[in-house]
Amino acid sequence: MIESEFIKIEWENLKYKIYNGSEDTYVRGYGRDAKGTDLYMDLYKVIFGHNSFRKDGTNNSKPKALLESCTGVRRTEKSSGKYKSIRNYQVSHIFGKTKNPFAFTAPWNIVYLPKIVDPLTGHESQGDLTNKFSKEIKNHTLDYNYLIIQDFNSIMIELRPKITKHLNGLEGFYGNEYSKLVLDKFKNQVEMDFQIIEKG
Repeated sequence: MIESEFIKIEWENLKYKIYNGSEDTYVRGYGRDAKGTDLYMDLYKVIFGHNSFRKDGTNNSKPKALLESCTGVRRTEKSSGKYKSIRNYQVSHIFGKTKNPFAFTAPWNIVYLPKIVDPLTGHESQGDLTNKFSKEIKNHTLDYNYLIIQDFNSIMIELRPKITKHLNGLEGFYGNEYSKLVLDKFKNQVEMDFQIIEKG
């Protein structure tokens, strides 16, 4: 995990970039081959008043770079320069929400996890062990970053009316450009990505 002193600094930096339209604010692409990303870009423009967001080229390069710079650790064969080497670890988003610009590169949401346990945090895995592990790591992360995640929650509550208004008007906003099925899936994804974080 990133240490709390860096988390506070990077969280404030991220919020500043989002609210002020910085062009180095990134999110993960949406949909197969990221073809639905425009749906999110339109949502961001409506709720933030600008369209300065960018899709991460590899869907994880920006979180990886932040984790490296804040921890001094890099996934490589050998240590070099300012980076210590680790192997058999993966960059993981604890709470997901990777299409939410407040969560994709949030320093409290990204960690290195051993590859052997990373599948237990993903949406592909199911079952009791997955549920227990996921609950424990989320609760630990929430405890470690309680005040900052409460700040995130306050922002999500503040954005809720604009998000709801946009989602309710999607059919009119896009006309016949997207099917009802596509728009309904998008609405469900937005609800998950912009939901507050609570203890499980």
